[in-house]
Amino acid sequence: MILTVTINPLLEKVLYFKSLNEFSANRSYKEELKAGGKGINVSRQLNYLGVENLAFTFLGSNNGKDLRSTLTKEGINFTAIASKSETRWGTVIHNENDNSIKSYFSPNQELTEKEVTDFIAKLEKVIPNHSIIVLSGSSPCKEADRIFPAAIEIANNEDKIVVLDTYGDHLEE
Repeated sequence: MILTVTINPLLEKVLYFKSLNEFSANRSYKEELKAGGKGINVSRQLNYLGVENLAFTFLGSNNGKDLRSTLTKEGINFTAIASKSETRWGTVIHNENDNSIKSYFSPNQELTEKEVTDFIAKLEKVIPNHSIIVLSGSSPCKEADRIFPAAIEIANNEDKIVVLDTYGDHLEE
């Protein structure tokens, strides 16, 4: 079984337009609410391939509740640590006229030291039950920068395969 870890999840609203007019109001003909974040996207693709997996993330405030519901509706098996800070949201604009996509994101979650410590403690419990650990995406804040290095250390101690897809300051760790 594969564990995917997303420390910067996203509640994503996708708006579809036949075309966009820069100088007037535009109304979409369809919208979708999706669970986002790189590791969650990996879980979605693993589901598509029929590979058993568990997504592990943070969920906070009202957007976190909506993200929890969206993960469930999408059939993504997940576990989460609650955070006081609002889960970030994003809006994706899909213009079918020129097949362009534009994305807009709210600020990242601000996680507390306790939330990060709780996340790492849960990693210590779930990593031994998985053969491959996928750590994906950016770090939402300085406090979270220690999560991926801790996960790698735990996985190495358990002789697990680790895949890391990230960027930013915490990549140096």
